[in-house]
Amino acid sequence: MKITAITDAYRRSNRRLLLLDYDGVLAPIMPTPEEAAPTDQTHAMLEKLTADTRNTCVIVSGRPRATLEEWLGQYPVAFAAEHGLWRKEQGGEWKEALEVKTDWKQSVTEIMEGIESELPGSFVEEKHAGLAFHYRKAANPELQVEELIRLLTPVANTERLRIMHGKKVVEVVPAGVDKGTASLYWLKGDYDFILAVGDDTTDEALFSILPSDAYSLKIGEGDTAASHRLDTQAEFVDFITKL
Repeated sequence: MKITAITDAYRRSNRRLLLLDYDGVLAPIMPTPEEAAPTDQTHAMLEKLTADTRNTCVIVSGRPRATLEEWLGQYPVAFAAEHGLWRKEQGGEWKEALEVKTDWKQSVTEIMEGIESELPGSFVEEKHAGLAFHYRKAANPELQVEELIRLLTPVANTERLRIMHGKKVVEVVPAGVDKGTASLYWLKGDYDFILAVGDDTTDEALFSILPSDAYSLKIGEGDTAASHRLDTQAEFVDFITKL
């Protein structure tokens, strides 16, 4: 199905829900999380989308809520942070969407830091109820990442955790935390156009729960449940510019 099908449906609609990932969608992927601050193009896209009162925009991201608030809090958008653990409606307050325990973090931190010491260029990022092992800047990380997942698996099984292997990152979160479950909160609304956009394996949980008449857009390569695909984040910028 051609991408113009999304554009045509968007222009015909009056009550739109846009579920947008941040990294790799609204902003290009960068070597480290802190380098991926909003670009001029990020701001231009959000200004355009939020200026249209027919749009309800939700940023569905693995990012911590503080980062999303700092970078994008000036826009009239809703947020699902840390893969949906935290939720904020437009103009509302942050709410914990799911009560989770965090006493497992110490053992997972020790495992991740052990691999970090063996893999130059890698680092561990701590979130409220999650931990992420980043290795985008590491050379030949395959064996260490495989070992990391092997070591994490029994802990995840015992503590009811979910291991997510994304783009150059291995993330551990409580079971039940994913972008699909998070987005159900907004999907209950009455919309005549729904579009979800993501670039990573963590976005597949969202794509898979969308209504049959919704549109989904995968940025980049890899297997996907999305209905459409663009090759690069730059192509997505162009797509939004021409909406």
